[in-house]
Amino acid sequence: MKGQHLLAAPCRHPPRARIVAALLGRAAARPRVGRVAAATLPACLAVSGAAALDATYGLHSSIEIAQDEHP
Repeated sequence: MKGQHLLAAPCRHPPRARIVAALLGRAAARPRVGRVAAATLPACLAVSGAAALDATYGLHSSIEIAQDEHP
């Protein structure tokens, strides 16, 4: 018992082996941020495109009205 604590649990592996095993083991579950972003991006692009088309149509209408008022 020389050099060991009475309350210390017996260690089956040296500290370095446990660290390597922890690093190589399965990663903790993380939220799927990449997949959520990839699914959200096309929806944002569609909404942005629709808004741009609507704004273009409105601008064109305003220009046509302005040209009719001032020949």
